[in-house]
Amino acid sequence: MKKYMGKTLVTILIMGCLLFAGRKGLAGLETANEERYLQKIFPYLLPGSTTFTLEMSVEAAEESQADNGAEVAGGPQTDNGTELAAASSAGEGGETEPVGEEIIPEEGEEAAEEEEIIRFVYRGETGYVICTVTQGYVDEIELLVGVDDSGKVKGLCVYGQHETFGLGAASQTNVPFLQQYLGTSGEAQTGTTVDALTGATVSSKAVTKGVNAAVAYVTGADISSGATSWGG
Repeated sequence: MKKYMGKTLVTILIMGCLLFAGRKGLAGLETANEERYLQKIFPYLLPGSTTFTLEMSVEAAEESQADNGAEVAGGPQTDNGTELAAASSAGEGGETEPVGEEIIPEEGEEAAEEEEIIRFVYRGETGYVICTVTQGYVDEIELLVGVDDSGKVKGLCVYGQHETFGLGAASQTNVPFLQQYLGTSGEAQTGTTVDALTGATVSSKAVTKGVNAAVAYVTGADISSGATSWGG
């Protein structure tokens, strides 16, 4: 029964994120519209919470620093010292996406080894909804992850991606794949606790890094910031 409920939750989140991504991709959304759609998705990501307030935003932090004449170097810092950086735009040059199975780079050259990026964080009554951006095979993969105050993943969905159709792009719609992360607490590991998508190891690892980064924000946050005192 628990497994079925988890599958239903992930399916609902997939549909919600696909609908939002479609609207965003067609015409672009103003900040107010994006906020409205996010608020509709958040309760599914973090069951038990009904009110969500913005706690941290990369865009807001950069705008604040720019207004104050401060140079943004290496991205702003959160209260717990985590480095932040704004998500870059889609790849330039109109390069054609690779066809066939993704080629995994040699050790030390894998694109997915770049640092996780936290785009924004919303606080709910029972935890946090965190948007992370990690480097996939073709481009960045943007996730929305609900993490409760105990550091457990309660819901997630792929908020945006431009991975190879039929391979890494399945990270946004493959229910069994996404369902594996529910209930994890930062220990998710592609190839051991999480089965990678067929032919899309790099994309799968990017999702795993994003989920674990969201958990780390909660478990490693400074207590004085109002975050959970669990772990760290």
